[in-house]
Order: sequence, then C-alpha cells, then structure tokens
Amino acid sequence: MRDPLFEKGLRSDRLGRPGKMFVAGCRKGRFLRSAQEKGFICVQSGRKVLNLDFAYVEGNRKMVSLVRVDLDRLFMSFDELRTLLQELVDEGRLPCMPHLVVGDVAPILGDGGTISDMLVRPHLWFILPAAVNMSDKGRAGPKRLLDAVYRGLCHALLGLGADPDAPALLVRGKNPLSPW
Repeated sequence: MRDPLFEKGLRSDRLGRPGKMFVAGCRKGRFLRSAQEKGFICVQSGRKVLNLDFAYVEGNRKMVSLVRVDLDRLFMSFDELRTLLQELVDEGRLPCMPHLVVGDVAPILGDGGTISDMLVRPHLWFILPAAVNMSDKGRAGPKRLLDAVYRGLCHALLGLGADPDAPALLVRGKNPLSPW
C-alpha cells in the first residue's frame, strides 16, 4: 500500500523535453492503454492526461518513437545505475544515456541497521526524434534499422542485466510520468 499522492501541474513539464517527447510517443487518449499492473493493460479513460498517471503505459505501436530496454537487476541506488551507464557511454558501447529511467524503489536494510532505497528492475526509455512507421504500410528498411538499434542497445546493456528475451520493440513498460 502506498500513501495518497498529490501533485500540482504536469509531471511531463518537470521532466523537460524528454517528458514531452514521451507524451508525444503515446497514442491519443481514447486509444492509450495503461494500468496499475503490467498484466492488465487496457484503455482506462478517454483522457490522455489521466491515463499517463497509471504505473504502466503502452506507447504508440504503429508509429514507434519509444524504445524500452528492461533491466532485470536490482541496483543499490539510482547513482549506481547512472555511473554504470556513464561508463558504457564513455567506452563507446552505448551511443547515449537513456532519456528517461523509471523503476520502483524498495527500502533495504544495510550495514549498521541503516535503511536505504534500492532501485528495482528499472526500464530505460530511449526516445527517437522521429517515429518509425511499424504498420503494414511502413517501409521495411526503417523497420529493420529500428530493430537493429534495439538489439544493439540490449547487447550493450547485457552486463547491466538487460533482458534479451523481451519482445523486440514492445512499447509497453513502466511509466516515467506516473507518480507511482
């Protein structure tokens, strides 16, 4: 159980350009699928701003501009993850830092009885400046390139626990705009 949460304004405004691009990468409100649990994603309401408050969201599957990489690992803190990602960027194995990182935070009991927050199985969101048409009418070349980019990102992040068996280009994942 979590305590009630009240915020003023839109979270996408506080996340800057990546937050606004994430909103643009999601479908319109009456088609946007979201949920509090990942197994029950469906259209919740006709308003996009309300759907983007749910913990899990699905981006636009026809015009893909969101690429999610799932890390199946626990990190001692967000700073640890940021350091490990920066090392991959510095080595040239990763082209850039992810635009948005979202994961659950769980308290753990550390040495000396101190409690610290652990980052649990984060999702890394990379946002493309232009969407790729993945429908039947989309060109094959850009589709193959997007698939190769996704596989390259997964390969570069295997050391951090990237899930290579996650469905390629699944635009469903933890919502960086959700307060949960």
